[in-house]
Amino acid sequence: MKKYLPYIIATYKNIKMKFALVLFFVLVLPVANLKQLLEGKGRTNISFSMPSKGSTKAALNKTKKDCITDCGDVYKPVCAGDGSGKGNKSFGSECVLTKYNCESGNQLKVVSQGECPGGGGVRLQ
Repeated sequence: MKKYLPYIIATYKNIKMKFALVLFFVLVLPVANLKQLLEGKGRTNISFSMPSKGSTKAALNKTKKDCITDCGDVYKPVCAGDGSGKGNKSFGSECVLTKYNCESGNQLKVVSQGECPGGGGVRLQ
């Protein structure tokens, strides 16, 4: 038995080490990551935004990569809105409006040519 005692002790230490490592990876790391998330320091892919009213699944699945990226330097302003007449927005061109709708999931449509009455700035990109 004395012959096998060093082997048994080494195996026992090895098992303790493995158990300690498993315990570390299962308990300690997730708690540390959770602490970072709660403090706002961790990176997450969690989104708490809600789809806009009337948005379609196809529009929600689009990424910015699927949208137009460059509308050029053409300035032909349009006034666009949702049809209610409230909250109309000015865009530098129909291309910029299309890009805005694609990226935001909105369904704004051209109300009139030119900037919207009342100012408020013009979205150029």
